[in-house]
Amino acid sequence: MSVFTEETLVQTLVSEESFGIALFSMEDEGPKVLYTDLELHSFLASSLSDEPLGDILEKIAIHTIVLIGQGHVYPEGVFEIPAGKLNIKSVLVSFKLQNLTAKDPRLRLGYFQLAIFLPIPILKLLPSTINYEKELLGLLKSFTTNQNFSSSNFMTLKQEISNVFNFLIGRVY
Repeated sequence: MSVFTEETLVQTLVSEESFGIALFSMEDEGPKVLYTDLELHSFLASSLSDEPLGDILEKIAIHTIVLIGQGHVYPEGVFEIPAGKLNIKSVLVSFKLQNLTAKDPRLRLGYFQLAIFLPIPILKLLPSTINYEKELLGLLKSFTTNQNFSSSNFMTLKQEISNVFNFLIGRVY
């Protein structure tokens, strides 16, 4: 049996392997899942639902874009929302970014949501979302357009999110 110090516990909790991300977009056809990094996190995937992961994420994309982006207002910000059936919540980062592939002129402004799926024990260590909204929105605005989305960019983004969470938890504890 290993003994965790507070420092090793915090480092373990906010590693890239301890949370998953999914990127949603409002497209001409409706809400769409653009990117996920959940497959490697079977404990997260199995915690969300008994349904196939792709189906779950499509439903979450539809629900969150309708919930937060009602009409064509598309507010930006960070919101904590329930996700799944077990000990998981989502920190949802809603942001606007030019969508160069949209056919509908109203969608060219671009509305995206990054869902960060976190176990509740990690979420409890973080301060209120208002305390890190600016940092997360800043990370996403660095993409400038949707054509900058790539798997390698999202791997880097996930590391940067982990760094933000580590910094925040380090400030609190």
